[in-house]
Amino acid sequence: MWLINAQTLALEEFLDNAAPSYAILSHTWKTEEVSFQDFRAKDPVTINKLGYTKIKEACAKALEYGYQHVWVDTCCIDKTSSAELSESINSMFKWYEAAEVCFAYLSDVPPTKDATDPAFVKSRWWTRGWTLQELLAPSKLDFFAADWTVIASRDDTASAISSITGINERYLRSPSYGRKSRLGSLATASVAERMSWAARRTTTRTEDIAYCLLGIFGVNMPLIYGEGPKAFIRLQEQIIQTCFDSTLLAWNLSDEYGRPQPYEEAAASSPVRSALKMIVGMDHPWAAREQPHFSDPPVGLLAPGPEHFLLCNDVVECETVLMWTPTSRGLEIELPVSANTWAYAILPCRLRSDPWTLIAIPLTIHEGGAYSRSSHSAMRLAGWYRSTGGLLTE
Repeated sequence: MWLINAQTLALEEFLDNAAPSYAILSHTWKTEEVSFQDFRAKDPVTINKLGYTKIKEACAKALEYGYQHVWVDTCCIDKTSSAELSESINSMFKWYEAAEVCFAYLSDVPPTKDATDPAFVKSRWWTRGWTLQELLAPSKLDFFAADWTVIASRDDTASAISSITGINERYLRSPSYGRKSRLGSLATASVAERMSWAARRTTTRTEDIAYCLLGIFGVNMPLIYGEGPKAFIRLQEQIIQTCFDSTLLAWNLSDEYGRPQPYEEAAASSPVRSALKMIVGMDHPWAAREQPHFSDPPVGLLAPGPEHFLLCNDVVECETVLMWTPTSRGLEIELPVSANTWAYAILPCRLRSDPWTLIAIPLTIHEGGAYSRSSHSAMRLAGWYRSTGGLLTE
């Protein structure tokens, strides 16, 4: 990796495991950013760019904090080398996690000490895809206003940041003692919950909305600029290959609750036992007399983009064994499916805030016993209980 010597403003190259302690910059790109080649040349045009001033200020702040080196994404990656760019993007979460401190520079926020200040809350920094991992990966992060005066630390403003981003405070705070893996902490969140953090964020290039999430899911994959939305599908496929989490299928979740029709068959088990079986995916309430007709064309099994996980920040996986196998045609998976013509499949996941709420996805049935996902929303199912007469809704 390349680091800037904060005193000499010269680029120095290190192996990752031999890098000195360093500070790292998080910011949003604007015009007049300084490239790797620009920074090495340091010609008069470069030195007068706003991006160069930003780098100098970051270096000065690093020296103030007691660090001699700084990493800045604009000038510490040779983007003319596709190999170096790919390696850097796949390593970026690790680099932010390894930094001693991250300076989050909010160029559109005037001096303030108030995390509820409208300028802070509405900063462009909160809307960009790349700044998500830059918020979450560092063990220590301090926010700075446009004039480089400190606003606050991430830990001190975790509650306000949670309100802005929808990210639970537990993933924002660093441990009060020791230095633990930030990735390990994030991995305790379900895949759907982590996807929801990116639901309102955007990137300049379509592919980057997938590439900026690689580190958050602990996966690696080659970069193929020009593939467009396929990059996000590849990301999900890589997540499945690493460790399948059924919440990945809970996308396009409705904020409304569905109500099933009563069973015609009597239930033999007790209400408590039956409820537990349903939560872990061993039973389901979907053998209804009537179901809506899904005549629309099927959609893919995986979400087209993170925006489809907007309402999934409360979705968690149930503790159950799920049998699945990736195939050339998609995913072979064992899930309870209703016996109706218009089927739903119950996912082995639920809402954290309400363990009794189940999640079901609409399916289209094809010949040969194959299913595809319908474009209708995934449904929350609540307000049910068992009786000797069958399944009833409140």
